[in-house]
Amino acid sequence: MNTVEYHYLSVDRAVSELETHLEQGLSYAEAQSRLDRYGPNELVECPHPGFLKMLWEQFDNLLVIILIAAAVISLLIERVRRAAEARGRTGHLMPAQVRL
Repeated sequence: MNTVEYHYLSVDRAVSELETHLEQGLSYAEAQSRLDRYGPNELVECPHPGFLKMLWEQFDNLLVIILIAAAVISLLIERVRRAAEARGRTGHLMPAQVRL
């Protein structure tokens, strides 16, 4: 048998391509022959990715990386602002006072 996308075919064409009968199906001998030739009709289960791989894949997007970088920059600015405020130098890094 060749690789055919049977879901695109009409029922009659798929039955013809598969060399079967719509009402009766395959005989036991033919089913056994195809089982020996092609193996069982089973899906192969792919291994599931591990936790760390799934976690790493969450950061495989440029937008996510940009958002994380913005969060880190915001955190650093806030820490510098609080440190300056603790030293009595308020207003040096206040975002409302920045003029463009």
